[in-house]
Amino acid sequence: MSTHYQELGVPADADAADIRKAYLKLVRDLHPDKTGGDPAKTAQYMRVVKAYEVLSDPANRSQYDVLGSGRLRAEAAGVVEKFGHAGIDAACDLLSAEAAKRFPTRPKVAGAAKSLAELGKDLGRDVLGSLLRKAR
Repeated sequence: MSTHYQELGVPADADAADIRKAYLKLVRDLHPDKTGGDPAKTAQYMRVVKAYEVLSDPANRSQYDVLGSGRLRAEAAGVVEKFGHAGIDAACDLLSAEAAKRFPTRPKVAGAAKSLAELGKDLGRDVLGSLLRKAR
């Protein structure tokens, strides 16, 4: 099973412009009208479209990067079902508040655009992803 990044032929650290460029080239080459309806090419075209849907949206891409797809995503859905989005958001908020206490001034990092609260929420999602991976 390939990743969305592999479907588009880009590295996991590709920027949005590179992802879009790869997507446009692939859909042009794989479009069913161009390939004569070849079932294999049509299936690949659909995978490319799905990959771009996920990776072109920053929130979906972040979630995909943490949780991946398939089994881990299903397990995460079970966690959400058990604790609810509010419970997971509360855990992320606690991590964010703790990070703000420990690091009252944000470290200077060139090119960093995220606030400390956003970094705390990212950390919460990373922790959730790690816990789910360990639970397998």
